[in-house]
Amino acid sequence: MLSKMASFGITGLVIAGATVALTAPAEAAAKKCAVGNWSLTKLAGTNVATFEGKKVISKITGGVGTKLKITASAATYNFSKSKPVILTGNVGGVNVKGTFTYRKSLTHGLKLTGAAKGTFTPNLKKISGTATVKVVISSDPNPITGPVVPQVKSGDDLFVIRTKAVSTCTKKTLTLSQQKVKENDGSITTRTLSYRRTK
Repeated sequence: MLSKMASFGITGLVIAGATVALTAPAEAAAKKCAVGNWSLTKLAGTNVATFEGKKVISKITGGVGTKLKITASAATYNFSKSKPVILTGNVGGVNVKGTFTYRKSLTHGLKLTGAAKGTFTPNLKKISGTATVKVVISSDPNPITGPVVPQVKSGDDLFVIRTKAVSTCTKKTLTLSQQKVKENDGSITTRTLSYRRTK
């Protein structure tokens, strides 16, 4: 199933490797900075999992070109021109690669705080959309495609931020970062997404 592959995508290269609260008004300062239209320029992340008693660290990159529209109470991702998200790791001396190609769009509720530095907290009680992800694992080139929204809600997606992130904002750039987020499969993910303002 896709959920197993996506979750595998996080620990899963390893395992299958052979795999906001209520929409309260945002602060005025936050509206002047984080609110707007953004384009992803860089994704840098790691996932730390345990496989057969050994720590396995996978790198997460890609996704460039993903559009993110932020309002005072919602965030909308447009994946129509997104580059694939790439997960790479080494399992038992074998390099394994997962490619996750996102398309279409999704929207979720959002709570913003702060200005130059603040928080970005998704409200997944208000998530919807037609976004899909195609998953290809190097050891099994047959792709699996399915909806993204259920993956995000269940904690099996490795790309869309679903829990509180620290936001750092300027007139031209936005950075969303998370440190040591515990995933649904028990692994730990650290990620930083860098955006440039488009409007």
